[in-house]
Amino acid sequence: LAVLDEPTAAMDEVAEQETLELIHRLRQEYGLAVLMVTHHLPVLRRFADKLIFLDREAQQVVSGAPAEVFDHPAFRARYGGDNGSR
Repeated sequence: LAVLDEPTAAMDEVAEQETLELIHRLRQEYGLAVLMVTHHLPVLRRFADKLIFLDREAQQVVSGAPAEVFDHPAFRARYGGDNGSR
């Protein structure tokens, strides 16, 4: 199990991509479970199998596949309708 809190914060786009690909390879090769906190929505769509969206202000928790979470009304209310594509 790897617990990562914003592991690509302050990285440029190239370094971020390389780091996330390394994490993905380690996950596949070693069956590593990864719990990662991030606010970078495009990363979630590409690398995550399951998301947990916590909205402290609305006191809501939404979990599921990325598409399900991005389409949930609570998520859309917080981040808009682009579904993490930016």
